Amino acid sequence: MKNTRLPELLAPAGDRERLEAALLYGADAVYLGGPELSLRAASGFTPEETAAAVELAHARGARVHYCLNALPRQAQMGAVRRAIEAVRGTGVDAFIVADPGVLALARRLAPHVPLHLSTQANTANAEAVAFWRDQGVARVVLARELDAPGVRAVRDACPDMELELFVHGAMCMAISGRCLLSAHLSGRSANQGACTHPCRYEYRPLEAAGTDGETAGAGMDARDAARGPAAFEERTRPGRATWEVERHGGYDHFFAAEDLCLVRYAAWFARLGIAAVKIEGRTKTAGYVAQVVHAWRAALDAVGAGFRGTEALGAGSMGPNAVEPNASAATAPEISAARTDFDVADYLDELRNAATRPLCTGFFLPDGRRAVLDAAAPEERRPVVARVLERVPERLADHTDAGTWRVAVRAPWSPADAARVLVPRGRYADLAPGGYALLAEPRPDGAPPDAPAPAPIPMDRAHPGTTALLRCTDAKAAAHLAPGVFLRRA
Repeated sequence: MKNTRLPELLAPAGDRERLEAALLYGADAVYLGGPELSLRAASGFTPEETAAAVELAHARGARVHYCLNALPRQAQMGAVRRAIEAVRGTGVDAFIVADPGVLALARRLAPHVPLHLSTQANTANAEAVAFWRDQGVARVVLARELDAPGVRAVRDACPDMELELFVHGAMCMAISGRCLLSAHLSGRSANQGACTHPCRYEYRPLEAAGTDGETAGAGMDARDAARGPAAFEERTRPGRATWEVERHGGYDHFFAAEDLCLVRYAAWFARLGIAAVKIEGRTKTAGYVAQVVHAWRAALDAVGAGFRGTEALGAGSMGPNAVEPNASAATAPEISAARTDFDVADYLDELRNAATRPLCTGFFLPDGRRAVLDAAAPEERRPVVARVLERVPERLADHTDAGTWRVAVRAPWSPADAARVLVPRGRYADLAPGGYALLAEPRPDGAPPDAPAPAPIPMDRAHPGTTALLRCTDAKAAAHLAPGVFLRRA
């Protein structure tokens, strides 16, 4: 099956800043929700904010998918109705739903808004896709538990249905995110958008309780204090079903899944005709969104250039163009062959740098295979250090320099560090030490409005949560600075 249409790059938008980051760095669409009834209720837009988000996205040529993908109880159905009525006139391009009752309400109250079925519905076969199509669903987000052969089989059986896949970000330990651990431990339901993520906490095994009700743990403290691997064995299959974790003082994140990363298969998704590839992360920072969208946009653009076969990748792109213009689609059992379609080293390096957990292929590879790509170690991670807010008024700028910008500082930042500008729809522009300065903006109290501004004060270090002035002497790098652009340590 040959396909030359790139998948839609669908990015998370947890708030206005993350929305702007996703759009600036090349997302074709964003998904967002309200303050309730989505699976990230803590990251929500009011109806007025949703309307403004739609206006901004449409002005940038992007679409907005609105999440109504919680699994509501009867007492919440009135809120579902009110939410649909509040946003149906904002211009949202789709509702993402998981519950059949929510789907039915959306069809009645907002028949003009297309419906996308959430991965929460755990759709894993073509008959289920056909069922949801008959209910009015325009696009199905397939279950995250499907492997490549399963995805290919559904695609082949449903050639006229839009299919969407999660390809990057956090994974839930439960089937398609239907988890009760948070509800059990803290009374906050993941299926209602209030997950406390207890699977990300650290735990340790304890010995069984004795007959007196006390924990039989003689010697446990000494063993738990030791660092090193701890093996867990399944009782009915001794020696066969084992699980080894690396302990740190006896505790470990042994419930936590790694994060998903399928960027090396971008060409396969495009050839297969997947409608959209989706990045998880509405609760992640805007800097995270910028870095991940930046890498995925570059990877998809490289794939697109290879399909057209007429455009070499420009200097502004990430990675070489090694995609064969007329390459046939990889068959599902040969998914590993997609690794050679284009050089993914640059993309993986960027995505590892943005990750806080190891990256892996999840369930995607056939035959139960799984590739784990470790995240950069904390001491090696290159954090986002700032977001550009605006170019400063000329009266504060030194006209001998290439320009001065006000920036929001996100991590400790010294002008002795090399910095890297993440260029939207491009690669990077580096700021070497000596090519820029960080300045504290003077804030005179009680000075007349027309009084000359005092000179900014050079800084040895800027601190997170503050603003600073970034003055460039490197005109080449300065040309890429603009509101919303992120910089990170090189």
